[in-house]
This record gives sequence, structure tokens and C-alpha cells, in this order.
Amino acid sequence: MYRPSPSSIFGRPGPRGGGLRAISTALSGAAALFGGAACGGSGFGTNPEQPPNVVLILVDDLGYRDVGFMGATEIATPNLDRLAAEGVVFEAGYVAHPACTPSRAGLVTGRYPARYGMDGNLAYAPFDPHHGLPGEETTFVRLLRDAGYRTGLMGKWHLGAAPDFLPRVRGFEEFVGFLDGVHHYWGREVDAGAPYEAARQPIIENTEPARLAGDEYLTDYLTDRAIEFVRRPAAPFFLYLSYNAPHRPLQAPRELIAKYDRVPNERRRRYLAMVDSLDRNVGRLLDALEASGKREDTVVFFLSDNGGVHPERSGPTNDFADNGPLRNGKGSLYEGGIRVPFAASWPARWPRGATYRPMVISLDIAATVLALAGVEPERPLDGVDLDPFLSGEAEGSPHDLLFWRNGTEYAVRSADRKLVQHGDDPPELFSLADDLGESRNRLPEEAESASDLAARWSEWNRANTGPRIRSRGEYDRILTAYLDDRERAQAAAAESGDCRIRAVVGASPPPPPVGLRAVRRDGGIELRWPRASDPGAILSWEYRFRQPGGGDWSGWQRVYGASGCLDRVGVANAPPEGAVEVELRARNASGVGAAARVASPP
Repeated sequence: MYRPSPSSIFGRPGPRGGGLRAISTALSGAAALFGGAACGGSGFGTNPEQPPNVVLILVDDLGYRDVGFMGATEIATPNLDRLAAEGVVFEAGYVAHPACTPSRAGLVTGRYPARYGMDGNLAYAPFDPHHGLPGEETTFVRLLRDAGYRTGLMGKWHLGAAPDFLPRVRGFEEFVGFLDGVHHYWGREVDAGAPYEAARQPIIENTEPARLAGDEYLTDYLTDRAIEFVRRPAAPFFLYLSYNAPHRPLQAPRELIAKYDRVPNERRRRYLAMVDSLDRNVGRLLDALEASGKREDTVVFFLSDNGGVHPERSGPTNDFADNGPLRNGKGSLYEGGIRVPFAASWPARWPRGATYRPMVISLDIAATVLALAGVEPERPLDGVDLDPFLSGEAEGSPHDLLFWRNGTEYAVRSADRKLVQHGDDPPELFSLADDLGESRNRLPEEAESASDLAARWSEWNRANTGPRIRSRGEYDRILTAYLDDRERAQAAAAESGDCRIRAVVGASPPPPPVGLRAVRRDGGIELRWPRASDPGAILSWEYRFRQPGGGDWSGWQRVYGASGCLDRVGVANAPPEGAVEVELRARNASGVGAAARVASPP
């Protein structure tokens, strides 16, 4: 198996905006590892008594060549380039899957998402206790929290919206963000009355809706909250800053869009403005770390969750990202879907201004951070601790092989060959060293190499779980049909009485329901209350629950499509036994009313 020598692993990156031009050297020994790049301080950071802080910056659907340190020509990203110059750019940096949910699952567990059957994106399903990151999977964030780290998530989650999957259950002490895979960027786009439009739901702060001004831009807001988090004196901390930019919808401040008037594609103008905003905000965060004196002892990772969108895989209007020399994009197991801009910086220890050539993968972040924190994982990880390789203590490559599975599609890569099969298409074998664009299929003349890689993938896949998540499109179709049927039935029932929904504009929000009771029924909890005095004015009911004694409330669950005719509802996902506190409130055209609270029998 090929293992590069130390002198071939690191190279000096080219000038800003010039891409990954690594310089070969004939030097030997430790000095050659970094190809002339400046090294960080000696030892284990500047404070050997305390593990480093960690900031993990994940962006969404960023094109491979849409930042300066990867060779962008239509946009300048001085702050991201500064981050890269302060650390290491991974020339062959990969993610564990070409789509949002599985990629993020691999990131927080350090294990291939195929291990637990996450092959597709999750739908927004706050009522579904089976639709999320499996409970048996431990996040490395929870292990950090248990070891004394202060942990926070600002931004996109997309690993389940039901109570058992929420970020604060999975290891984050603080959460400011949203649960679905997409969200509007302007505060004025939020509409809590849009039932299943998760993109318009309020931003959540721990368990309550957060307030965004109408002209407040989400990328700015998330950075503001991240800066508040890192400025606090308590340490060490782990911050997961999970931007949804530059994912659709393509929304950006007008002044930034105007900067790119020279770009003919209107969608790309908006996209570049979103990347521009990202760059500015990453700069703000780096400045805050510097000003607080924490930058030297803070590890910062930056990467995209998958490749940029591409028309071939995502449709003709998804033509605004630039994946450069790579083939295809998001959703594909060609390089354009899984190879991403990826950099890491730890000024106190790791080299600066270096390019690392061997393969790394997003799974390595969990293994690296746990090792730096001195925390043992609860089960073997697929990721590798990168610190010995970056600090010069270990030679060779972290990985001999990398694997991917996307439903019926698969890929496996060694140091010099990559085997890909998309569905029913014939497999293809590529030599990435001289064919990064995967244009020449070498399988006819290298069938033996292809067979060996296929056998290795099959061996790896035997330890995996079959796909257990319905595709988002299929799930949404089933859900929509169910809701439509239920709404028609409820409407028919309402027509027969005096509770047809009437949007009474100008009325006060509804009073709390009087006579609320909670009863145990069939292993669950049912709320019961007398019918509202003016049922036609009630647009919907909402409830939430918690364990008694001051525990965290679940998110508000709305009884969708239901009018004031209702006088009872089952509490989804409530604990099967024990007393539970439940609150119920009503909504009319003027807003949400006060809640009534009741305790269930044990």
C-alpha cells in the first residue's frame, strides 16, 4: 500500500487566490514535513494544563473553488484565506456523504453514517420519534460536555426535530438555530403560522423562539451569538458554528449582491454575496478570539458539509456554485459531491501556511478533538486523530482507504485509485493523481485493481446497517397525503356544526383553556378540555411537555389543521410512565394566547 514519505506530505500553498500549488522538496526529516511553512509553538499548546478550545465552522453547499484559498477568481475571501494561512489546507479533504443529514451525522459521531443506516436527508418531523440520528449513537459533543467542556451549537441542526433528537439532548448545553435543513435568512420571512414550512419557523434559543428583527440577516445573527459564546471567560469550550449559507434560498444583503453586478448569472451573484457575508462573519469571529486572547489556544476547523450544487444532479437552476476541476456536485459520489474546502488551524501547535496532501475526512474531526481533550470514545471511531500527523509526531497517511455509501451508490478510494458506481451505471475506476476531473475510466485495463477495491468496499459494508431513513421527498409525500386527508375530515366535521374556522382579525389572542385535564390512556397522555366558547375563531392548538421539577420543555407541538372544534388531543412522544407537566394554548388570527398548565397522573 502506498504511503507517502514525510517530505512529500506537506507543501507550501500558492499565493492567495492561486489554489493548491504545493512545492515538492528534497528535504528530509521533520523540517521537510512542512515544506518550509512556519510551525506553531512547541509542546501541547501554550497552556499544557488545559485542553484547547475548539471551534468547528461548517458551511452549507459551498463550491470547491468558491473561496480564495482554493483558487476562486470571482470572489475575494480574505478572512477565510487568513484562516487557511494560519493553519493547514487539506488538499484531499473529504466528507462522509454528499448530502446534508448523513454528512452532519458522520461529523458529530466520528463514524460513517452507513454504520447506522443514515443514507438520506431527514424531513422536518417534530412528531416522529424514529426520524433522526439514532439514540444509540453517541456524539463526541456529549463526551466533551461530560468531560467539562462548555458546548454550544449556533445554526443548522438537521439531525431530527422530535424531542429525543434535539441538540440539547445530544450534548449541546446551548442551542441557537433551527432544526430543519433549510431556513430563510431575513427575520421578516419568519411566519410561525406556516405549519410545515420549517424554513419559516422562528429561530430557537434552547427551547424558546428567539427574536429576529425584520431586517436582521441570519448569518450575522448566528455570528453575533457565536461571538457572545466565545467571549465568556469559562473554558475550555466547544463551539459548532453551523451556517446554512450559502444553501438556498439565495438571499443576501443588497449591497453585497451589487458587488457582483459583473457576474452575468443572477443566481450566482446572489450566491457569491452569501459567500461574501460568510467570509466577513468568519473574520468577525476570528477577531473576537484574538481580542479575547484565546486564538492561540483555539483549534478552528472550517469545511463544507458537501460539494456545491450542480445542474447534473440538482437540476438546471442549481447552476451557481463552482466546483472547479471536480466532476458533478452535491448528491454525487464523484469528487464534486464529497471533496470540499477543508482547513484547520491551531497556532500554538500546528504548522502555518501548509498544504497537507494525504486523504483526510470529516470523521477525523471527532477523533482529533476527543484526543486533544483527553477523552476516550465510547466505541471505536472511523475517524483518525490528526494531531500526530499535523504536529510532525507521525509519518505516513491517516487513511489507507476511504469509503462512501449513498443508497445504491458506492465509492472507495485508495491513495492512487478511486472506484465509483452510481446505481445501475457500470462501475468506473479513476486515477485522481492525473485525472482529478474523473474523465477517463481505467477499469477496462485495470480490472484487477477495481475488483480489489470492490472487495474491500464489500468487506467494509458488511459491518454497516441497511438504509433506515426514507428519502426526504418520499417522506414529505407520505406526510402531505396524511395531513390532507386529516384536514379534509376535520373540515367536513366542522361544516356540520358552528365551528367553521373564521379568521377574526383584531380580536385579542385566546385566553388559556379552562378546565384542562391530562389523563393516561393506552400508555400515553391525552389532554382534554371543554370546547372553546367561540370555536370558529381558533386556528390551532399547541402543547409542550416536560418532566416535573423544572426540566427542559419540549418544543411547542402544533395540532395542525385543527379548529376550535377540538376538545382533546394526544401528546406525541410523552414518556410512557411517570408524571408529566403539559401546557396547552390556542392560536387565533391575532396571535398565541396564554397557556394553561396541568400535570398528568403517573
